[in-house]
Amino acid sequence: MQVEIPDVIYAFITESLGKDASNVLVDAFLSTLDKGNRLKLYVKLSEEYERKEIDGEACWKALSYVFKAIAEIEGIEISSYQDYYSLADYLSFKLNNTEIIKYFLNAEKLHAEYHPRPQDKDSLRVRMDHCKKLIEVAKEYLRKSKSLPEEI
Repeated sequence: MQVEIPDVIYAFITESLGKDASNVLVDAFLSTLDKGNRLKLYVKLSEEYERKEIDGEACWKALSYVFKAIAEIEGIEISSYQDYYSLADYLSFKLNNTEIIKYFLNAEKLHAEYHPRPQDKDSLRVRMDHCKKLIEVAKEYLRKSKSLPEEI
């Protein structure tokens, strides 16, 4: 599926803001929704990227959306990578699970090192495994939170 946007808008997003146009549009759309629908779509987006899982970037996106759902429930704003780390630290403390920090640091490298240089296969495998483990921890946290809409 393709969505067309005016060239001037695309250029502004990618050149002036230095951001990925699809991410900006998805975030802008999600911000217009009520909390219940936003939570539902965060979970569905995470699941969609989990199914893709063809590279580290897809795995990172799956994690980022499940983290956004948790942040929404906990009243935490995520606007930077530091905020993702702070949420991982919060979850590590709240769940008394220090592995969460290790999982997060490796998962974050999937994204941080995806763009500037390729990762060797062993590093990629370890980081993907840690990202998947953190996604499972986060999804379990969501299931236990009882703050998700019933249809999820």
